[in-house]
Amino acid sequence: MKKTKITYPDGTIYTGDLKEGFYHGRGTIEWKNGAKYSGYWAFGKKNGKGEYKYPDGTIYVGEWKNNKYEGYGILRWTNNSSYEGEFLNNKFHGKGTLKWVSNVQYLDIHSVKIFKNAEEKNGNFSWSGEFAFGTPIFQ
Repeated sequence: MKKTKITYPDGTIYTGDLKEGFYHGRGTIEWKNGAKYSGYWAFGKKNGKGEYKYPDGTIYVGEWKNNKYEGYGILRWTNNSSYEGEFLNNKFHGKGTLKWVSNVQYLDIHSVKIFKNAEEKNGNFSWSGEFAFGTPIFQ
């Protein structure tokens, strides 16, 4: 494999391994909007362990398969809310812990009462359990 640096016309920069013209092996890509992925590739797709930083500061660190979160990972939003656990096809799936702070916009806090065994401390919530395709499974 050949290590290389490619700068695209839009300002995107890839530095890393190439194989048959594809990102393959270890590499880092940085987009002009501030997004960045550093990790492993297989024929142009994120595969294996890697870290993706979104332009808003949200970070995913974990396993990838065909450009999707798959396997164990940690997703941390800029307000310090997080999910740590298993993913399948970019969704929470399997065992995991969802921690969120009060007043988050992506979760209706009034619905938190449906989470059995949820812990609340200073207005922040935590729930551990099983997820299926992004949805908590209640036993």
